[in-house]
Amino acid sequence: MGKKHIMLTFDMLDWDADGEIGFEEFYLMVCILLSSEHDVEETFISHHFLPVFELLDMDGSKTINLKEFKAAGFLFNLKGSDFKKILNLFDITGDENYRDRF
Repeated sequence: MGKKHIMLTFDMLDWDADGEIGFEEFYLMVCILLSSEHDVEETFISHHFLPVFELLDMDGSKTINLKEFKAAGFLFNLKGSDFKKILNLFDITGDENYRDRF
């Protein structure tokens, strides 16, 4: 991971913007790295969609669009058509956004 991805990851994990990553954020990152190492990213995203949603919703709009998903795709080792495939699983409105329903 290069400096750009490290800084983006830190910003995404620093949910309360206090300049620190707490245990919950650290634990989520470890789980993401383990899912990537064992090639189960799609399963991880499906089973832990709420924390992943909160992580990927970088602008706080309560939606995730393809641009946001692609910006963080490196975390899940996603490439090419993987983005649309996974996003389409959760796009119940057909507007290419996944909305927080919780």
